[in-house]
Amino acid sequence: MKKVIVLLVVLAISVNAFADIASSKHNFTTGQITGGEICAPCHHPHAGADISEANAPLWSHTLTSAALAPYVSITSTATAAMDLNPTGTTKLCLSCHDGSLTLGMFKGSAGAGSAMVAGLVNTATSHPISFDYAAVALVDGDINDAGDNSGFGSTITLDLLDGDGKVQCTSCHDPHNNDNGSLLIYDNAASALCTACHAK
Repeated sequence: MKKVIVLLVVLAISVNAFADIASSKHNFTTGQITGGEICAPCHHPHAGADISEANAPLWSHTLTSAALAPYVSITSTATAAMDLNPTGTTKLCLSCHDGSLTLGMFKGSAGAGSAMVAGLVNTATSHPISFDYAAVALVDGDINDAGDNSGFGSTITLDLLDGDGKVQCTSCHDPHNNDNGSLLIYDNAASALCTACHAK
């Protein structure tokens, strides 16, 4: 009986994730990009998946190796405290969003094609990514402490940062869920997601 319940829960989660992706910009099933597959551009369920990145279960897409421009801020005093080499889940997002790889560069695809995502990330001017939040908060008085309440049920560390205490793309975005629009992990009404970290 327990096995049946667990299976039903897993299936329910899978169906919900599929429905969310289907209604988001991460639905690449149209056109000739994926041959109708919705999960394949990112995940490969069998042998041959890339397991070199711990945060990338059964990864299928080619990982970026592009040299990225360092983040430069005209307002923050913490730029020097930021190690901005992409790590963790950010590397996965940049596989499509840095503009160096096409959507079709995944295992089992017929060809790389020329289709690129519309939302490219300029790492020099976009929100900084892959940095140690606590280290930046120490030198920037406009950033809340990592242990502060995020407003989303727990602390900034637990609700917004990865396991290494870093800000990643997934600190704000969930690639599988579009319930809040723009693939945001929480409702950003009244800029709640921004002010969780920024003391404004």
